[in-house]
Amino acid sequence: MTAGPGKVLVVDDNDAGRYVKRRILEQAGHSVIEAREGFEALRIIVATKPEVVVLDVKLPDIKGTSRAPSFAASCAITVSASVC
Repeated sequence: MTAGPGKVLVVDDNDAGRYVKRRILEQAGHSVIEAREGFEALRIIVATKPEVVVLDVKLPDIKGTSRAPSFAASCAITVSASVC
């Protein structure tokens, strides 16, 4: 199996952090979906089935580290900490 562009969900409550991640991923050829909160991300995962989730660990509604297993059940996951 060859890795290639895919559908990526970026979950970050920080607008600048989401923007930077989106730009980098789009320039690499990925289709990017965004969510500002964890519960919104869970709904998007069910609806769109992204291949990868880039998840901020400090979300206002849930802790990214505690929800990582829920996200990982559907797709690959990368946990990030925004510094913006």
